[in-house]
Amino acid sequence: MQRKLSSGIDMTTFFDFCRSLPETKKCRDESTLSVEVGTDFSPEEFQAQCINLTKNKGKNQEATLIEAVGEGEFEIKEHLRLDFSTEEECNLIPDVDYYGISFEVFCDASLEKEPAIVLNEALSNDCNPYFSVTHKSGCMVGDLKGIWRFVEDNAFIFAIVFIVVGLFNLILGRKLIKPAIAIIFCLSTVVAILFFLYVLILQNDSKEWVLWLLLAVSVILGGIVGFFASKFVRIGVFFLGLWAGAGIGLLLNNMVFYKINHVAVLWVLMAVFGLTLGILSIFWYHYIVIVCTSIIGSFLFIRGISLFAGGYPNEFTIYERIRDGELNGMPWTFYIYMIGMVILFFIGAFIQHKIKKREGDSEDKKYDYYKRV
Repeated sequence: MQRKLSSGIDMTTFFDFCRSLPETKKCRDESTLSVEVGTDFSPEEFQAQCINLTKNKGKNQEATLIEAVGEGEFEIKEHLRLDFSTEEECNLIPDVDYYGISFEVFCDASLEKEPAIVLNEALSNDCNPYFSVTHKSGCMVGDLKGIWRFVEDNAFIFAIVFIVVGLFNLILGRKLIKPAIAIIFCLSTVVAILFFLYVLILQNDSKEWVLWLLLAVSVILGGIVGFFASKFVRIGVFFLGLWAGAGIGLLLNNMVFYKINHVAVLWVLMAVFGLTLGILSIFWYHYIVIVCTSIIGSFLFIRGISLFAGGYPNEFTIYERIRDGELNGMPWTFYIYMIGMVILFFIGAFIQHKIKKREGDSEDKKYDYYKRV
């Protein structure tokens, strides 16, 4: 895109939303999403005259949801604004310290290929060009803001629940398999119900008492599902294997295979590992139960910790970015959490294996124990 500075100099702006600019457009060997250079400069002078408008790989992005304003033909619909900044000082205008670039991303479901990009001269300045982008990718595909705002506002409660349930599965998942199945199926049902309600029905401004009421109803329905699942232990453990295997596939994709950047890879990994653990549970019941409950327990425990500490990327956001081919990497904090999950998994599996050896493998003994409970 081209624009003119207040001094009359013509500038050319190069940018890419999804990945770093190609080698020929790198400015001082930095992997940025956007650079700017005068149109009168030759390619040989590019490195000497170019200006970075984002930091390395665009990590300084700030996303803001702009609410709808106006009515009728004057209405500006809800949309996204992306703001980038650098540490390169700009002395061209007062009150602006650094170079940067901004985009307003609007929805048009009919635009699937070439986006409509327009320079917003009213909001641009010599240090920060401002573009309006209209495309299908700017359309809302599912509203999860309500879920995460509700969870974040009550992070202490949800974190404690995740940590307690995680510890229970890590240590007593096999010993108390019926309660473990009931709790896991209850929790899964609650998440599924809330997800579909928020995406399909509820608004962002729903009252908090409505959300708590729906959570209570979801827990009751989840409890019913968990109760029946615990009555058929072998079937419950098969689905437990599906859940744990799918979790392994999800985590592997987020750690390694996200580089392929295709949602089909995610589904294949989840299906392969899920079916593998589910089928193996038929033949190696006790060991698969230990593995599955340790996986689920370590994930829930670490996820609870992350609600306190932050730095764990939202799973639904990751999925959407993979689906749109926009996932370029994961934050370093994610890998720290993954290391914690692996350590907890081995600790939980070790403890449960020790309990199993001490009690023996008798199925009769196991069911006599449940009768006593």
